Amino acid sequence: MWLLVPSRLLPDLREHALFLVGVSCTGAAVRSWAFWADPLVRPAWIGPRHTNFPDGSICAYEPSDGTWGFGEPLIDLLDLYSVWAVRHLHLLTFGRWPGPQAVHRPYERLLEISAQEQCGCGQDRSYGDCCRTRDLARDRIADAVDFLFWSGGALRAPPQTVLDFAMTQSGIEQLDNLL
Repeated sequence: MWLLVPSRLLPDLREHALFLVGVSCTGAAVRSWAFWADPLVRPAWIGPRHTNFPDGSICAYEPSDGTWGFGEPLIDLLDLYSVWAVRHLHLLTFGRWPGPQAVHRPYERLLEISAQEQCGCGQDRSYGDCCRTRDLARDRIADAVDFLFWSGGALRAPPQTVLDFAMTQSGIEQLDNLL
């Protein structure tokens, strides 16, 4: 099942988030992508920060935290996505991610987290005051290779069929083919 869900993030903001949510009952999985939607321009993918490798799907919570699980209300998941989109709006406006984030690999932290942002290791400290010095002192080539193998070696981006659907709102394939 596919859902196309608009989310008005702030009053009087012309731009809004548009979530393409795929629910696979056979695979007991939900995979979603987000786009900035505006009546005057074509939708633009929200990413790459805080999206999954390699398909660029929304990464709005840490699954190991038990924040949301398959079978729980989809409205709760959509609420998480809306908060995630507001955080992306903050990132676009102020250049930093507000609040906690989960970034487990040292090389990924170096690539994505600024010193003023909350560290991705789970500590309630800025990256600059927490893991940054240690990450910089590590073998960055080895960490980069580890990160490339872990991430699949690809940049995050939605599958072409998802991008095409965002532009035309027609012709989406079965979610199970994308998983």
